[in-house]
Formats: sequence, C-alpha cells, structure tokens
Amino acid sequence: MEVIATSLIAVFGTLLGSVATYWIQRSTVRQQEGLARAERLRQERVEAFTEYGGALHNYRRARMDRWHVANGETALDPDALRREVFELRAVVIERGYRVRLLVTAPDLVELGEQAMKSVDVIGPKASREDYDVARKVSKAAIERFVDASRDYLAEIRRANEA
Repeated sequence: MEVIATSLIAVFGTLLGSVATYWIQRSTVRQQEGLARAERLRQERVEAFTEYGGALHNYRRARMDRWHVANGETALDPDALRREVFELRAVVIERGYRVRLLVTAPDLVELGEQAMKSVDVIGPKASREDYDVARKVSKAAIERFVDASRDYLAEIRRANEA
C-alpha cells in the first residue's frame, strides 16, 4: 500500500509540475508577444513620424521654390513645380492619415495638421515679408511636431517599461 501511495504522490507531483511549467511558459510567451507587439507599434510610429516630418519638409521646400520662381529669383519650370507642390501635398495628407491611425494623442495630430497649414501659407503671390514670416513659422511648426513626436515616443516607452 505504501508503494502505491508513494507512486501516486510521484505521479501527482510530476503532473502538477508539468501543469505549472505549462502555465509559466504560456505566461512568458504572452508577455514576449506583448513586448514584440509593442515594439512593432513603436517602430511603425517612428516610421510614420519620420515620413510625415520628411514629407512636410519636402512640401515646404517645394512651396518655397514656387515662391522663388513666381518672384523671378529662380529659373525653374513653374508648371512642373506647381505639379510637384500638389503631389507633395498629397503625400503629406497621406502620411498624416497614417499618423492619425497610429497615434492616440489628438494634440500631436493637431500639431501635424498645424504644420501642414503653416506650409500652405507659403504662397507664390506673397510679399517678401510675408514669405519670410511664413517660412520661419512653418519651420518652427514642423520642428514642434517632430519634438512632440519624440516626446510621445519617449512617454510610451516609459509607460511600457513600467
């Protein structure tokens, strides 16, 4: 009888150990999957912010080039430049949609939209003084968006590490 009891205890202990190992491994896998998911989302956000900031910068450059052409300071093809401005604006809007899908902070999305609006102000018919002001304002708006994006990513990282 003692042998049977010892055998049952051994079998029960082995079974209990197997179940505990299974639950621990399952928990570890879930945790690793969660961390991997969070890292993928962070990388997507970094890409989205980088691409949006770059698109804003390129759009701003094209708007400034268009102003220079319209005011006789540069000899580029005005029709080609106008098309480029429209194409780059479409890229900015597209990249802005991606940011809006990946970000839960409405103030950050608003900063991105303000940056685009500030670039829109750089028009070919603006006076030199208005152009200079719009150029400085748009640069500062883009930098505010990039800085806020960096802070947003840092805040999320801190939250994930906690």
